[in-house]
Amino acid sequence: MRLERILCALVLTASLYAQIGTSTITGRVTDTSGAIIPSCQVTVVQDGTNFTSKAVTNEDGLYRVQSLQPGKYKITFEAQ
Repeated sequence: MRLERILCALVLTASLYAQIGTSTITGRVTDTSGAIIPSCQVTVVQDGTNFTSKAVTNEDGLYRVQSLQPGKYKITFEAQ
């Protein structure tokens, strides 16, 4: 019984630790007239480390980039 409690505590601790210190950027890409832009390449680059994450907008122009460490980022968008 004691071993089960210790294992449970370790599993919960590991799960909680994985959640600390990350963020998600979400958004919708539109043009100057407000029209949605699907299939737009979104690139997120962290200043200082140059760590790069990419996403593509869906049919509603929405994108999500997950598991970002705290810091400043540059976001670029590219579509045809």
